[in-house]
Amino acid sequence: MIFKEIKAKKTYSRLILLIAALMLAMVFIPVHAQAASAVKTKKVTMRVGQKVQLKLKGVDEKLKWKSLNKKKVSVKSTGLITAKKKGKTTVRVNYDGVTYKFNVTVKKRKKGQKNTVKTVTVALKNVSTSFASSEESSSSEKETFTPAKYAGLKTIVDEKLKFQPKNIVMIGDSRFVGMKNAVGGKATWYCKISMGLSWLQETVNIPKLIKQKKLDVDGKAIVFNLGVNDLGNVNNYISYLNSLGETLRKKGATVYFMTVNPINDKLASEKNYKVRNKTVISFNKKMCAGLKGFGIIDTYDELVFQSFTTVDGVHYDASTYRTIYSYMLKCIGA
Repeated sequence: MIFKEIKAKKTYSRLILLIAALMLAMVFIPVHAQAASAVKTKKVTMRVGQKVQLKLKGVDEKLKWKSLNKKKVSVKSTGLITAKKKGKTTVRVNYDGVTYKFNVTVKKRKKGQKNTVKTVTVALKNVSTSFASSEESSSSEKETFTPAKYAGLKTIVDEKLKFQPKNIVMIGDSRFVGMKNAVGGKATWYCKISMGLSWLQETVNIPKLIKQKKLDVDGKAIVFNLGVNDLGNVNNYISYLNSLGETLRKKGATVYFMTVNPINDKLASEKNYKVRNKTVISFNKKMCAGLKGFGIIDTYDELVFQSFTTVDGVHYDASTYRTIYSYMLKCIGA
């Protein structure tokens, strides 16, 4: 009887399925719309023949700049733009998951105009919005989380050694990017989204920076917080950091490992992140046991104790980043 009823209403069922599909599609529209928030714009006005240096505040690394109309405005790899022809166009650059757009208006050349190079700097957009496209669209996704298990680790530092923020070098992945945006300060930061061991070895390349005299580590605290993107690399991390740590100590630095911080397993799973607290704890335990000559800053257990707020299960809100930074300063700060 039931089978016959379904067969008789086959067309009606198809209609219901179509409506359901449309409703499901509508659910995802705000997410895509919110993702567009990872864009920051800046207006620039100049005259034909003038040059303007575009910059992202605090970013010294080489970026890939692009002009959407090279006939009107050309751009060099350094971000230096030159007005070629009257009109409007956009120069853009991507950095840490955010697109920065400089909307350029070029006016006609003015008699007696000065062609001195001006600099236009734009502050970095709070990176947390690019970590979770639905951060603001659903308050239930941005939640305070406490059920993570304790790792049972300990903060082990020499309490006699204290450092001013200007003498602290922070090296990490997207979590340090978020922390940098939340706390600012005078620390030196080497951090980038989605990075891990190979980035530390090949791109940051601390020994090379020291050799080129671009980084002075004498009398400074070097804090490492990497691993969440490549937890399976734990043995290679231990080997490389032990070697690097020895080099840094010989140069007068004090080295620290900040434990990989906890996540919200449920929300991380919903956002398709593969990392889980069980793996994070295992990574932290192996790192703390294997590193030699490193101070340990156990922010994992500190966050579990205090509770923490994530925007996507893996990255935190500004308040939580400030909590992590404050705890670090409590441990090693002057």
